[in-house]
Amino acid sequence: MSVEIINLNGYSPYLDPTLFHQSAEKFYEDENYRTNIIIFNNFPLAITPKTNIDLIIFIKTDSVGSKKSPYNFFGKDFRNIIIPIKIANERFAYEDIHDELLIEMFEGDAEMLNNSFRTFLQNRCDFKVVMVEPVIFAQSDKPHFLKNIILNNNLDFHTIIEYLKNRNYSLYSSYRNWYSSSFDTFSYDIKRVFDQASKDSNYGYLTKKKLNYIVRKRKSSDNILEHVGTKTIIIEGRAGTGKTMELINIASRIMESGNNVLFLSYNTLLVNDVAKILKHRHNALLNERTKNRDITNFEKIGEISVNTIHFYLFHLVKSLGVSLIINFDRMQKLLNTLKERTEIVGQFINNNINPAIGFDAENLKTLIQNDLTLSKDLKEAGILLLNFLIKKNYDPKFPLSKNIQFFIENRKKILISNFQKEVFVSDYHNILKETLKVLKQTDQFYDDFNIANKGEYLKDHFSLDNENQKYFSRQTFNLKISNRIRSRLRGRKIFIDEAHDCTKIERDILMTVFGYNNFTVSSGGKEQLIRTGEVLDWDVCVGKKHPTQKFSKNNRTYRMKSNIVHLVNFIAKRFNIAINLIPDSEEDSGKLTLDLRPISDDGLKSSVDERYFEGFLTGYSAYENLLFLLDSRSDHILSVENSEEKMFVTENDNISVKRSFRRSWKFTDLLSNNNNFIMWNGTVEGKNRLPIPQNNDARMIYYESCRGLEAYSVFCFALDQYFVHKYNDDDASMYLLNDLYYSDNDRRNAYAITAVIMAMTRAINSLYINIKDSESTLGKVLLEYASAFPDKIKILK
Repeated sequence: MSVEIINLNGYSPYLDPTLFHQSAEKFYEDENYRTNIIIFNNFPLAITPKTNIDLIIFIKTDSVGSKKSPYNFFGKDFRNIIIPIKIANERFAYEDIHDELLIEMFEGDAEMLNNSFRTFLQNRCDFKVVMVEPVIFAQSDKPHFLKNIILNNNLDFHTIIEYLKNRNYSLYSSYRNWYSSSFDTFSYDIKRVFDQASKDSNYGYLTKKKLNYIVRKRKSSDNILEHVGTKTIIIEGRAGTGKTMELINIASRIMESGNNVLFLSYNTLLVNDVAKILKHRHNALLNERTKNRDITNFEKIGEISVNTIHFYLFHLVKSLGVSLIINFDRMQKLLNTLKERTEIVGQFINNNINPAIGFDAENLKTLIQNDLTLSKDLKEAGILLLNFLIKKNYDPKFPLSKNIQFFIENRKKILISNFQKEVFVSDYHNILKETLKVLKQTDQFYDDFNIANKGEYLKDHFSLDNENQKYFSRQTFNLKISNRIRSRLRGRKIFIDEAHDCTKIERDILMTVFGYNNFTVSSGGKEQLIRTGEVLDWDVCVGKKHPTQKFSKNNRTYRMKSNIVHLVNFIAKRFNIAINLIPDSEEDSGKLTLDLRPISDDGLKSSVDERYFEGFLTGYSAYENLLFLLDSRSDHILSVENSEEKMFVTENDNISVKRSFRRSWKFTDLLSNNNNFIMWNGTVEGKNRLPIPQNNDARMIYYESCRGLEAYSVFCFALDQYFVHKYNDDDASMYLLNDLYYSDNDRRNAYAITAVIMAMTRAINSLYINIKDSESTLGKVLLEYASAFPDKIKILK
């Protein structure tokens, strides 16, 4: 057989293309087939901030003749496969390998690789329906294979084959379009992937400036680095003074030294930004350390994971089974009801299938709907079951009982997953309180929730050995909890941005898991509080003091031009807030615009185009250039569009799935049709499932999502309405309760203007402010500023 290997984008220290080629030729012996293998090293793009793709292997095997036939792969058809691979920064001794621990460590990464890379191929590279086989690879002295996990000393073709044999698919095929296509088409499609990834990974002036900062500031960060691992490091400073970049700089140095990094923030878009910068730095290091192809003394680079704090805590809570356990009674009732009703209606369906016509779903629905012996809740359960069978293309050749069991397992999985999300959001603080108890007082938690008698209920979640085990021993529970905590450590150093806005319980959980000495955090003080009513103290964990080292940034802002700084200081002082920012330079003053006009197509297009070209000529990408901020509660929100499917429990306690909705701004289409950029709309529901915005994407988001972000030009629409809505928030009266204010009105004003200043300080060069009412509280202050400083701000009437 002819085997051709193409190696792209440098080299991997874990895969030698020559040895890979040799092992591939040993495997393939049939001369009637040809195999093309493309190895894409050092994948340049951060397609998900939670984890990285380090390399991708594309394999296509076809018969040589004109009639394409699949290759016989151990009795199964093999056509092609796409394998995105993440390299884990661990080496396992064979005697220390535990399957449950490996699954707990890597299962989430594999799922994210699968979802994000498929989305990239379909949305960015125009692939049709495509499947991928994500793999987490870690080194071990002996081979070991689990679903989506390979342990071995290195990656050769033989290792890949042994892994695929263990997957035991009936057909090995990632992309149907390659079935009958030529190898030229296959290579062309991979080139499109390479070109798109290269294009999306390009960066503009702002990202380049940040990467240069990391390299330039190496020596100046030594005084901070010497304290990492010994005490909690706290970096303090006001908005725009460089706290986040200092965190990124230290995280990069930690990654360079071979240690793993977990970076946490509250803002999903900031998570994406941080992941991109660290990914660029990771790739630069890898290229530098493998440029001579001498990988015998390869100096390891640490792994990067960037998450929102809520995302990370949700998955920790889920892993420990907390929400399942504390909601046992409700969950058990729903699961029992599901099983009982499905068995009854399943028997009804089975008894009424006409052998002459086979499975006729519509006829069976009519029978259920009109049957006088079935109650309303059973009719509903029967229709839900039939709808499921229709969607799954039920084949009458297979026993109905197996499909019914599949339905029950499917609904059970959806229920548990969604129920945990619902409970996590609705009862957040109580869930975290019980999570801390699991971590600190495991025996007490075990007794409080009668874990001993929940073995049957928890056996799947905790992978209990005996399937019929009803008793869950204290020793086993303690071991399971200990292993799940251990799976999260992985030598990580933890970085938390905007740490002043964390709650005590969030801090205590994270520090209990990772240890106070592994934390570096940034704190902006009370004038940057958004989530909570008081600044969190990071020198305490669960009531006990521990060593800290503080580093203070001065009030000099390296982000905003002087006119923007001047306006921010004026407004803050007007509301008795001491910010006192100092611009880095007075030479380039930037641009302020106050638009009093109703928003119109022509006016908005003109303002956007003008600012886009200013940033473009300076070298900013669309992503770095434009940021549009909207008030989620203003009258901009008009139309309703379909968004996502959500699980809900009916009034009869049946589990159903229905589609929820999202709303859109009436000028979205105008901005989306701009030929200069692509609009990334973060105002949609379920935005966390959107692809990561790339270089040519301008961002449109709600004000609440802007913290930590920045752009050359920022557009603040209906900013005065946003102030009013924040003023009327229930939380406004609870803002800084430990501080004295003259009245509740003063406290509410301080809360609202803090949120407004957060939005204004996102701008680098140009700040555009649109207000709806000149007589509003914020409108009057802005007009007062414009009257006092007409040379600094342009008014549009």
